[in-house]
Amino acid sequence: MTDVEVSGDKNDCFESKCDIVYVDVSSGDDTDYEAVDDYKHLEPKVLEVHLNCSSSSGNSVITVEDDDLKIIDEKFKQSTESTGYNNSKYFSKKKRFYSQISTEIVCENSKPHREKKPKMKNDNDDATVVNDEDNGEIENNTDIEDIKMNLAKEEDDGLDNLGSRDKELLAKLEKIRRWRMTGLGEALQAGEKKPCVTDIKFRVLSYNILAQKHLTGHLNLYRGKQQYLLDWDYRWTGIKREVQASSADIVTFQEVQFSSPDHFNQQIRPWFAQLGYEVVSQCRTGGKVDGCAIFFRRDKFSLVTFKGVEYKQEDIPVLNKDNIGIVCCLTASNGARVAIATTHLLFNPKREEIRLAQTALLLAELDHLAWDSQCEGHLPVIVTGDLNLQPYSDTYNLITKGGVRYAGLPCGRSLLPDQLLPVHLGISDTCQKVTELTKRCVSPQFGSGSFSHQFGFRSVYNHSRHLNTRVPVGGYEATTFHSSWVTVDYIFYSTVQSRQAASKDGRQEGRLKLLGRQSLLTGPEISALGGLPSTICPSDHLPLLAEFLLKI
Repeated sequence: MTDVEVSGDKNDCFESKCDIVYVDVSSGDDTDYEAVDDYKHLEPKVLEVHLNCSSSSGNSVITVEDDDLKIIDEKFKQSTESTGYNNSKYFSKKKRFYSQISTEIVCENSKPHREKKPKMKNDNDDATVVNDEDNGEIENNTDIEDIKMNLAKEEDDGLDNLGSRDKELLAKLEKIRRWRMTGLGEALQAGEKKPCVTDIKFRVLSYNILAQKHLTGHLNLYRGKQQYLLDWDYRWTGIKREVQASSADIVTFQEVQFSSPDHFNQQIRPWFAQLGYEVVSQCRTGGKVDGCAIFFRRDKFSLVTFKGVEYKQEDIPVLNKDNIGIVCCLTASNGARVAIATTHLLFNPKREEIRLAQTALLLAELDHLAWDSQCEGHLPVIVTGDLNLQPYSDTYNLITKGGVRYAGLPCGRSLLPDQLLPVHLGISDTCQKVTELTKRCVSPQFGSGSFSHQFGFRSVYNHSRHLNTRVPVGGYEATTFHSSWVTVDYIFYSTVQSRQAASKDGRQEGRLKLLGRQSLLTGPEISALGGLPSTICPSDHLPLLAEFLLKI
């Protein structure tokens, strides 16, 4: 492992020059936005043309300019002349119309079944780890074979729930979401390179599965959707189908429902246990019903340590929300260790400073958990989750560029000061715990008006810089809908500093290497497939999937 040196200058702490005026414009939930699909004004045939072309070539062939449709691919344009493709005929002006759901969804009111389970505490956290193998749920090879047969039957039953048209759409979805391999991934796939005997491949799936309590509490966001599409049992069948299709070794869920009713203990955890996964989980604070969970295959990974990260801190206005995260350290079957984190940050688009503060806390916990004192550097790290922020926002830049200056950024009626987090919290401007820096003989830095870190995170996806403009038809990838189709879900992985690095930031992949990722869809493609949720997409977010190689 390449050594990572952390340095810092000792500065005197001082009061901020500008007071923050915090204006709470959030409802406290992650879904306080208006559901308006900017692509519903496109006629179905236009979406179908774009979908078919994208599924075969992967390139966008249409765009929108001044409320008119324009074919931008000349070869495709020539091919449409003989088919009578007419812009004015197949494109209509934007209409915002929603049909009311005729029948209300009845909330599940079954009494939660509280199972007795072992808990493992670490650093005074409230996260829970469950090993169902210790509970004797899988006793011998006969039981394992029975489980495999039952799971295979369950997968077939899940497909049987789909009609012929839905199965066609699912086939198109799978074709569009094809794997895009890196250079190393292609070389290994083609046999041009051979991995070391000790190398291990693994897949990571990140998925906001939409807590049923949020769905039933915000039915206005799902107008026009048939009732059965919003039913939990129907959606859970689809979620299981997607997990099994992914062949993921590590699965990170956001919006896992822990009460009213307890979907986690009643359905989610037992099903994953049958597949051979262990899990660590953390519910949101403040009496909220949902949280996050990290599942990992016990035949590939074993748990070293973990911690639930509670972002809410008393008497700190910038940390007054009940969002959480989880960080854990796993040992792979080849003996190598890797740190995994998942989180669900605040939604409110106007509170970027809260997402910055929450991210700083998560990075501080990762720095503590992933630090290898023997090598004086960090273990490989993967961060996943629904971050509720778009590419190239301030928090995104903090994660991917290693730093961001927040001092002077607008915050309500005021500007952010040079010290966003109070000194007594014990988190330095380098997103590290003061106690950790003291152990490493490094002086903590405060009052710089910036946040930074040393992980060198890269996203497994290439993100488009669309900022706050409406995503053009066929233009940009999306993971969910926030008044327009946007990307807010991510998988990041760490890199190391190297003098031989070809990148501008002087970093390259270390012992953790990206092999490939499953493609994302564009807004029109999602709309053409039925939107979110639908018969083939059971959540209001798309799952993200990436494959890595981990060296010793």
